[in-house]
Amino acid sequence: MSAAPSPHLDLVQRFIRAIESGTHGDALLEFLHPEVEQVDYPSLMNPQGGRRGLAAILAASTAGAGMIDEQRYDVRRVVASGDDLVVQVDWHGRVAQPIGTVPVGTLLHSNSVISFGIDGDRIRRVEAYDCYDPLPSA
Repeated sequence: MSAAPSPHLDLVQRFIRAIESGTHGDALLEFLHPEVEQVDYPSLMNPQGGRRGLAAILAASTAGAGMIDEQRYDVRRVVASGDDLVVQVDWHGRVAQPIGTVPVGTLLHSNSVISFGIDGDRIRRVEAYDCYDPLPSA
């Protein structure tokens, strides 16, 4: 027995492709609910983790624009239940501007699980669990 595809899968796939291609700032509004919340759990690149709402998400996306190039999200698994989608991705990116002690050209990789909560035709919640490979030694 196979499950019917989630009606929200297209929205999440378009959002992932937009992020992958460098879309940032107000261009993300078509995907995000006005009351969206993003939760980043602690990771190698964000040791404290954090929470942010719409304005902070848009500001962070603009501040980070151009820091990573050649990024790609390879979707490995999608699990859907009602208005929730959980996406397992293999993420790859190349550092385009120094990030702390991480030099330009460094290849980054993470195995990530991203949980999306959908409200209507917009993303209302994003929770990211990123597991980065160790950074190369300087």
